[in-house]
Amino acid sequence: MDLNVIIEQDRVRDSIGVVRSKLQRCLKLGYKAIALSVHIEGNQVGNIPNPLQLTPESLKFFDATKMEIHSRLTVAVDEGLQLHKLGQSPIAKKYDLLALQPMNDKVFNQILTGNLDCDIITFDFSERSPLSFRKAKFSVPKERDIVMEINYAQALQSSSSRHNVFAYGQNLVRKTRGKSILLSSGARNAMALRAPNSVTSLGLLFELPENLSRDSVYLNCLKALRHSRVRKEPALSAVSCEPLKENEKWVRKELLAAGDEKSSSQDMACSSPKRIKMDSVG
Repeated sequence: MDLNVIIEQDRVRDSIGVVRSKLQRCLKLGYKAIALSVHIEGNQVGNIPNPLQLTPESLKFFDATKMEIHSRLTVAVDEGLQLHKLGQSPIAKKYDLLALQPMNDKVFNQILTGNLDCDIITFDFSERSPLSFRKAKFSVPKERDIVMEINYAQALQSSSSRHNVFAYGQNLVRKTRGKSILLSSGARNAMALRAPNSVTSLGLLFELPENLSRDSVYLNCLKALRHSRVRKEPALSAVSCEPLKENEKWVRKELLAAGDEKSSSQDMACSSPKRIKMDSVG
């Protein structure tokens, strides 16, 4: 999965033809789910653009049934007041995913302590980061299944960007112990996209163990999507029912068998005292 394929930045949105080429590239690389991202600055939260509406006509020559397409809003926040305005925005709620990019330590700490619930905390590592990870506490995001995103396409801009991305990315991995890390492209053009297996291998360069590197491309993407559903519909956090897949139906049989054994043992326990009492009376 790739949850950060950028289609709008600096108020410039891709044409539908460019979006379609990115979708075709993702499908060719083997992605089963992606998120089309709109990136805005914090001072624009009062004028958030609507998510892109994809219709069968706009997706001609592209089979949308082969890939899940989600919408994502990424906001670069530099003031706490912007978090409040963002939480009140009806347009922000139209997006499937909400990602926050802290621009200073004060906002970073506010996001980490849960001042505004989001699905993804993302970073711009292409330049020298103003954030300090040394004192940052990631316990609240971990408990809430909020993921920390590293965008590998930032490393393709220049040699200095590549150095910054890997240096800050490795620092983030060490601070979080490699858990809840999300590897996304952050790609502005289709040629910056890489196949899922290549991204998993790239995770090793960020000092992620092989299993956590794989999770950063697959499992943690599912975490972000699940968190999004719960954030938008809090009732889902109480009960979530999904039909069993074919390869999971054995679980139902095992539970039913265990239930039958338990009920039969309880019947025997209840009937034994009666027999003992009758025997003693006789």
